[in-house]
Amino acid sequence: MKQIFLNGKQGSVLKLFFSGYGQDPEPFMPLCGKTSVAMVYDYEDMNFNEDEYADFEKIELIAWSIGVMVSSYILRDSQLLLKIRKRIAVNGTPDGIAFDASAAGLPCKLWHQTYENMDELGKERFIKNMLGAKTDYYLSHLPKRTVASCKHELLALYEFRKAQSGSFDFHFDEAYIGTKDKIFPPLILRKAFDSGKTSVIKGAWPHFDQDLF
Repeated sequence: MKQIFLNGKQGSVLKLFFSGYGQDPEPFMPLCGKTSVAMVYDYEDMNFNEDEYADFEKIELIAWSIGVMVSSYILRDSQLLLKIRKRIAVNGTPDGIAFDASAAGLPCKLWHQTYENMDELGKERFIKNMLGAKTDYYLSHLPKRTVASCKHELLALYEFRKAQSGSFDFHFDEAYIGTKDKIFPPLILRKAFDSGKTSVIKGAWPHFDQDLF
């Protein structure tokens, strides 16, 4: 995976953002405020260097889409948990990819079919499904990712989740659920956060909406 500071290192507070599949900094850099934002993306490998964030005293975790799954598994034994003051999930679930009926994630067969069928048309279809009525912002800040890179990432995420030993409880304080999400269906999102441990915020968002960020 790649790790980058979107707006430099400033202050003692960090927003640690685990992005979704097929992304790069381009759509998110203009959305940064004054707080330091570190973005994790491109999960073609799962090597994570937590030392990048050793200088920060407080961290807010924001995970979006499949980044909710990645952050759950990557951070569950991390020393960074001692610094994380808030955990926010946006249109994604800790299971991410479901290999059994009990998991709250996208069916593993569907994920693998997406990998097998990934080409230029498949990439365009994914972007279309990810957006709602407001497309101008994202389309003017498209990630510069190749089809080959996206395909490798899909397989890497599939193999990563397959290698994990079932579900586990990684607690999120807040979960944002878009009722117009065509990537992670709201039914799956609700299933993931129905234990009462997470404050659920629902809105008429598609999978990506700049207002959420």
